[in-house]
Amino acid sequence: MLKYVICIIRNLACNNDKNRLLIADAGAIKLLLELMPFVSVKLRQKLAGALQNLATNRANRHQISIHGGVAVLVSLIQTDDLKLQ
Repeated sequence: MLKYVICIIRNLACNNDKNRLLIADAGAIKLLLELMPFVSVKLRQKLAGALQNLATNRANRHQISIHGGVAVLVSLIQTDDLKLQ
């Protein structure tokens, strides 16, 4: 179920700034970042995609930053798992 929710958020945030702001206002950015360490590699890829779409909005980039997103995303590229690099 979680996979589908993440994919829906990712798709809603794609090319739609209004949806990006609504998603962020609902608290999804913090939640997506908090999920990252606890999910499978496959879900981490989907979470990163959702955050990528959300980050195309300037206000959302700020939200990602203040909720520790930079450290979370850097940890993904520091992993030995090639699927996350």
